[in-house]
Amino acid sequence: MNTTIQRMSGMALMILAFAIATPVAGAISGTVADINGTPIPYAYVGLLDANYQYLGAAVSNAQGAFAINANTSNGLLFVQPNAPVNAQGIGIYANAPRTYLVRGDQFANIRIPSTGCIVLKGYDANGNLMRWANYTANGTIGGQFVYATNTDDELREASCWPVYDDAARAQGSPRDLGLPALVVEPGKTFAVNVLFWRVPGYGKLLLKADNAGAGYQLSAPGQSLVLDLNVELASTAVADLVRRQASFASSASTSIANLVSALAAAKANSNPVTRAAAADSVLSQALALRDDLEFTAAKTNIPAVRKGNLTVVVKKSGKAQSKAKVVITQRTHSFKFGSYIGGQFNASMYQAARDAGFEMATMLFGWSWMESSPNVLLDPAIIDSYYGITAAKNMGFDVKAHGIVWMQGYGILPERVYTIPAADVQAQALLYQQNLVNAFKTKISLWEAMNEAPATNALNFSRGQMNDLLASAASNLKAVSGLVSLANSPHENSFGAKYAFYTLDNLPFDNFSLTYSECLKQFAAAKGLNNLDTVGIQFYPGHKLNADFNYQEGPAMTPSWFVDMAARYEQFGKPVHITEFSVPSYQAPDWNNGYWRESWNETTQADYAERIFTQAFATPNMQSITWWDMSDANSSVLAGGLIDASGRKKAAYTRIQSLIKGWTTTASGTTNTSGTTTLSGFGGTYDVTITLSTGAKYTRTATISERASTTLNVLL
Repeated sequence: MNTTIQRMSGMALMILAFAIATPVAGAISGTVADINGTPIPYAYVGLLDANYQYLGAAVSNAQGAFAINANTSNGLLFVQPNAPVNAQGIGIYANAPRTYLVRGDQFANIRIPSTGCIVLKGYDANGNLMRWANYTANGTIGGQFVYATNTDDELREASCWPVYDDAARAQGSPRDLGLPALVVEPGKTFAVNVLFWRVPGYGKLLLKADNAGAGYQLSAPGQSLVLDLNVELASTAVADLVRRQASFASSASTSIANLVSALAAAKANSNPVTRAAAADSVLSQALALRDDLEFTAAKTNIPAVRKGNLTVVVKKSGKAQSKAKVVITQRTHSFKFGSYIGGQFNASMYQAARDAGFEMATMLFGWSWMESSPNVLLDPAIIDSYYGITAAKNMGFDVKAHGIVWMQGYGILPERVYTIPAADVQAQALLYQQNLVNAFKTKISLWEAMNEAPATNALNFSRGQMNDLLASAASNLKAVSGLVSLANSPHENSFGAKYAFYTLDNLPFDNFSLTYSECLKQFAAAKGLNNLDTVGIQFYPGHKLNADFNYQEGPAMTPSWFVDMAARYEQFGKPVHITEFSVPSYQAPDWNNGYWRESWNETTQADYAERIFTQAFATPNMQSITWWDMSDANSSVLAGGLIDASGRKKAAYTRIQSLIKGWTTTASGTTNTSGTTTLSGFGGTYDVTITLSTGAKYTRTATISERASTTLNVLL
């Protein structure tokens, strides 16, 4: 059994890992044309090896032809059409520049689509116009620092490419001096997402510019839209406040109106540097105000969302018992607060999780770890003992089975599956699932049907094959009475890296990854969603991963981003679980991950955790949130545990403990002349103690359902 990988699912972003490229004999030649076959002259075509080292270049002639007297077995063909200069002095691509993968090809018949450019002009806090190098210095994911979505926050095809103004051209148009532009298809609507935008006084954040929800659109090839990025980001933040205003207390209207006025004043400033500074101030205030208003609204809404009523009717020998004291004490919650500890059962860590109020334990059952021989499950007693399934249940935990059907490397998949047909892999994966379910269906009720179907694909399945596997896995769980199934993924996996490289047939090299919501839409269209009970979402804002994940760094989202994301997943009509969530409690000076408010520290971790737990608990269709991992000793997110490596409980631990305690009901009442009392409590199971006026005491159990009334008849 492999126990060395302490895994945090969903965070492995796609990195194009090429073998060391070597030049090969011969040359590469071809043509550059548009989709209709019309030659594109004066396109620069450069050949690079896999380490981006120059091998040769050419410029296409009037017939679009080019020839490079070099080749490589594994490299890149960099195609950049001529960019006519627009009225603002910026070169704009009427056809898409692209990077193609080559594998010793001797001929490349390149067909590139018609495009326009959404150009970003942003200013930093010192009033400097930001250029390509400034954005990359703030942080990248898979080489990306900005990407395009539709207005539903689903990834759309767009490459980020440098365009050059007069100042850059005067210095020879080096890439680092380019202005970033999203090269997009005319006629489609896009939102612009900046992964690591520095907001004065409020962090380094993933932020969106979406033209107040309308998005941006180019009408014709070669057209450009130059965005005043500071202003557009502030405009979107203020528009989001206005959009959400009805959800806030009426007292918020004045603050929102003041920001609307401040934004108008910023836009009216004719000096771009002064305008950007004024917009930054509005942006910072708008983000902070919305975060605070959403937090306050969530706290206000929790009783209506999570509480229900229990009416207790007490009769003895058919006679109503008045003046009986009724006490209800909550034992479990309908909303499941979960934790992930990982690896072999650790009684002290599980007890720490239980002491914090966590009631659900996620356990990772990697396929390759669970077999004694191919397709033969380990002795269930060994699995139970190692993971502590029974021990955890005896401590009061529900157990969730995770990572069973998961097309992941990192030791999860057995080695044999890399050399057998896809159909055999699918059959064996489902057999493993069935064997594990048969062994533990009486002890584990919540089962993951598949992990990370939108993007994790170590075996290069087609989208259809992956969807079929998910459908079969969900159907298998549906067939077993009493089991609850879920799918699980982060909302976004690629952040635009999907469109960084193309094959010579003009398809993205990664022609598989999808935004999670789009993946679920495809699954629903194929009727596969019917067999899934729950949608699971991973959420790791501002992560910095450990060495097992190559120290990958990610963007930070505001707590309000979480509110919008949750609302998008309501469309599927399924309960939502936040299956994996954590943020760091520390940020080293050389880390480049995103952060909220200030560089991550223990107080900020606790504040962020409090807001996300509160907002999740206040969201009616959410039914669970899990902190992943409990301890820094094995945390996939560096410093992401609630307990440090020495065993000290951090501020986030005690903050969450306090929250859960506050959402746990003990209440009492006295029956009236009808023998009745009604008590309100958070959804869950309860011990009910009835003490008659004579002193006689009785106990019962009951369940309070959220947003509902239940009657418990106590007949003595």
